[in-house]
Amino acid sequence: MRTVISLLLLFLLFQPSAYVAFFKLQQHHIRKEIKQKIKRGVPDDELVLLKIAKNSDIASDNFFRLMFENEIRLDGNMYDIVRQEDRGDTTWYFCIHDDKETGLFANLDDWVKREFDKNSDRKSNNDRRLQSLSLWFFGQTGDDRAIKPHFSIAEHPYVFRSKTWFSQPSPPPPQS
Repeated sequence: MRTVISLLLLFLLFQPSAYVAFFKLQQHHIRKEIKQKIKRGVPDDELVLLKIAKNSDIASDNFFRLMFENEIRLDGNMYDIVRQEDRGDTTWYFCIHDDKETGLFANLDDWVKREFDKNSDRKSNNDRRLQSLSLWFFGQTGDDRAIKPHFSIAEHPYVFRSKTWFSQPSPPPPQS
């Protein structure tokens, strides 16, 4: 029973890492499959021709990215480069449209978005907790040391919050 609980706790602790490891494993299998397909030879009618100007906006845009030495991501779609030709100011990429890897990256993007949304919800909860704590410690929202550097005991004789001790205490009287 202890081992089951330990494994469950480890799974919960490393769940994001496990997802990334699973993603990398799937990506490795897909790449291996595509490499074998390229080695066997791909007919020209199955290739997709992408013409990318070297000085165009699309080459510097987020929609076009050389992922690895033989992969392109364009508008969220993954392409594996079979060959490329430089023709003046344009590069022609003869590629295989990789549907499996496109789906894999789409799932990864969705997962990252969900995790980010969870973290932003946690962040807003933490901000509310911090605001509550600042009310308890400082008496109003936020740290008001810059506004009122010294606490006036005459105004609140029996309220001792952390801001009471922000200034240096006066030295003790000299002993004779």
